[in-house]
Amino acid sequence: MSLGQRVILYLLFLLGTVLFLISGVRAGDLFSVAGAACFMGAEGWAVVYLEWIRERDKFDTVHRRSEDQRAERG
Repeated sequence: MSLGQRVILYLLFLLGTVLFLISGVRAGDLFSVAGAACFMGAEGWAVVYLEWIRERDKFDTVHRRSEDQRAERG
């Protein structure tokens, strides 16, 4: 990995960390983990992708449940 690539990945990691600290946005987690995974190579990206899918599915499930509960009440 070239020096330029490492710098870009490090900046992604820092951006994710700052986003997470300021707002607690889940995207901050994703950027932070993705930046760290870049240093681990292809295996790291696979782990990040699978984690992202799992988090997305959790969010969709919770969101769907709250919509169902609102529909039952309304």
